[in-house]
Order: sequence, then structure tokens, then C-alpha cells
Amino acid sequence: MDYPQAIDYLYGLRQFGIRLGLEAITTLLSSLGNPHQGYPSILIAGTNGKGSTAAMLSSILCEAGYRVGLYTSPHLVNLEERIVIDRKQISPAEVAELTGHLKEVTSDLMAKGKLSHCPTFFEVLTALAFTYFSQQKVDIAVLEVGLGGRYDATNVVKPLVSVITSVSKDHKEHLGSTVEQIAWEKAGIIKRKGRVVAACRSPIAMGVLERECQHQSAQLWQTRKEVSFRIRERGIFPIFDLETEKDFYGSVRLGLAGEHQILNASTVVLVAEHIREMDFTVPHRSVKEGLARVRFPGRLEIISQSPPLILDGAHNPEAMGWLRRFLRQFFPEGLALIFAIMRNKEIEKVMRIILPLARRVILPRLKVDRGAEPVDLLRLGRRYQYHLTTADSVAEAMEMVSSRTEREAVCATGSFYLVGEIKEL
Repeated sequence: MDYPQAIDYLYGLRQFGIRLGLEAITTLLSSLGNPHQGYPSILIAGTNGKGSTAAMLSSILCEAGYRVGLYTSPHLVNLEERIVIDRKQISPAEVAELTGHLKEVTSDLMAKGKLSHCPTFFEVLTALAFTYFSQQKVDIAVLEVGLGGRYDATNVVKPLVSVITSVSKDHKEHLGSTVEQIAWEKAGIIKRKGRVVAACRSPIAMGVLERECQHQSAQLWQTRKEVSFRIRERGIFPIFDLETEKDFYGSVRLGLAGEHQILNASTVVLVAEHIREMDFTVPHRSVKEGLARVRFPGRLEIISQSPPLILDGAHNPEAMGWLRRFLRQFFPEGLALIFAIMRNKEIEKVMRIILPLARRVILPRLKVDRGAEPVDLLRLGRRYQYHLTTADSVAEAMEMVSSRTEREAVCATGSFYLVGEIKEL
């Protein structure tokens, strides 16, 4: 199987949609020799911030000299972005080889009746990542949960630490309509007598996590109680002092933009200190250098300066609120907004937060079928912004902002699919 064939096969699995449950991934991994059991893991769930948190932790462990596997989602341009070892993506050739093997294994399992249905795209990709990390003999894997937690394919591991970054309403069609229901799903990554680090702002969500930790006899550490920080410089990339009960990290410079990332960094430092108690050597220097060197595309990513072009995959009210605060702080003169979003999101709530901030808004049609129609967004958006224009494509939207004589800042947000299309351009 060559790379184009592998990509066609993997993307073809998307027709099976999202199917939460551990039966298929458990059967598939068992037939592969349970590669995920060959190395320790950290499992990170949350509505927002879990990808950034995973990237920060991976960066710290890399600086500490460990061979680190990082598994995140979604990708923006290339599938290889999801599977990384020591800041280097899996190669197309390796994707092709492993996909060919997984296709054979899956076909055999289905032919023997051991699988009742074809695994989903995410299940196969998760098995691919676990197998790759095993073959490459990683020292530790940092895994971002795809959706929810309890029945997500990543939840077959027994992590050193289970991390829950935040809980708010998103993916309600799969996880439930209330914060309490969603928190229960995410609490599914809490293991018997395990360690849990949580950064939830919601008292309701934290109450659910506390009850689940009691039920599982697990120990819970809350970032907001265990870590304190003081901002020294309120720049795009903030500099701050951070202190835990065990250490003081002065003058930390963060490689990800936005003050909201300080809470994620605080969570990561707390996790790093727990790992340190498990015979991992994570020096003070590695923590600071790892946080400074971390990169994670599509999260408040400034990809040009003149004029500024900011890409952010915010697609729910909580994430959009953080983006709004960032833009108001650093781009107060107004900006052009390119906005696209999936049909199943809380569109009006998101629009209400971000649209009034812009001088003008362009609503492009995305390539993905699940994208909301620009004309529908135009109708809804007029409640919050009069200067709205539709575009037939993301490329046309980019031409519209680049052809203006004003050197205004441009922000593209609402969907990682939008961010990915712009990065591809």
C-alpha cells in the first residue's frame, strides 16, 4: 500500500462516523499484541485546552531527554500532524506501511467474526499511533482524548496521570446536554487508585470529578488550588512566575499565545511534578525550556505580521471568549474576521461573542460537508454585525481581505477546518 492509497483508506473510514465504545479498539489492539501496554502514558481530556496541554507536556518531557510520543487531534493540513515523536511527525512512508498492516488485520478480524463492524477512522488511527509508538520504543506517550473520555478509543490505556483540563458544553449530541453529563463522560478516564489533575472552572463539573475520584479511590489534585502564578509581562506570549507547593518557577515564558494558556501551563507543571515522583527525571530547567519551546498550530497562531493574520480554531463559547479577550487586548483598533463553523455547534452563542468585535466579517463556504452554509450564517449574524459578506470559498475570502488597502488585522476562527484550509493555502 502506498501513501495515497493509505490516505484514501483511512479517510474512507469516516463514512462510519463517530461510534463511541471500547469493544472494537480493544479487539483490534489485542490482535496487534496490545502495543499501548508497552510504555507509560499520560491521558488528557477536556472540552478546551487538552491539545495545548498535551503539546506543553510533550515539550517538557522532550527537554528532559525522554523519547516522547504525542498523539493529538484534529490535524489541520496533513494527517501526520497527529502522530509525533520528539517533535518530528510520522513519515508518509510509515503511515502507508502501518495502514496496510492494519487494513489486513481488520479484514481478518471481520472475516472471522471477531469484529461486528468496521472500526472507525479514529479507532484505526489510534491503533496506528499506539503501534508506531511501540515500534519506535518511546519512553512515554502523551495522549489527547478525541471525544469525551469514557468511551473514547484512547481510554484503553492505564495512564500514570489522568488530566482533565476543562468541561463546558460541546459535542452535546454525543456527550449530553448538561455540564454534569459531559463531566461524567470525561471522568471516565479516571482509573482505579489513579492520580488525577483537573483544572475545571465549573463547580458542577468539579463536583462530578470529585465523586468519581472517591468512587475509584483515586487521588485528585486541582490546579487552581495547587498552583499559583503572577503575570510579569502581559504580552502576546506572556511571561509569568509560577509556584507550586514543591517548587518556584520564576520568569516562565510561554511559547503559546494568550494568557488563558497560563492555566494550561500550570496544569502541565503539576503533572510534571507527579511524573517526577514516579522515577522520571524532570529538572526545573526542562520545565521552563519546554514551556518556552512549545508550538501547537492553529491555537492563537499568528502566521504573518504585516498585516497580522491570526488563526484560532475556537468553536465553542468558552474558547471564543478567550479569543475575544485576546483580540481586544492586542488588536483594539478593530479587525476583519473570517468566520466559518460546523452546523452542530452553538452558532448563535459563538457569533454573539465574536462578531461585534470586528469591523467586517467574511463568511466563506468550507470544503467539508458539515460546514454551516454561509447564507444561513449571514441571516443569523445580522443580529450581531451589519458588515457581513459571504464568499464561495476560503481562498476567495483570503483574496477579499488581502485586496483591501487598509492594513487591518485579520482573524480566522470558528473551525479547525477553516484554519486548515488557510494553512494549506
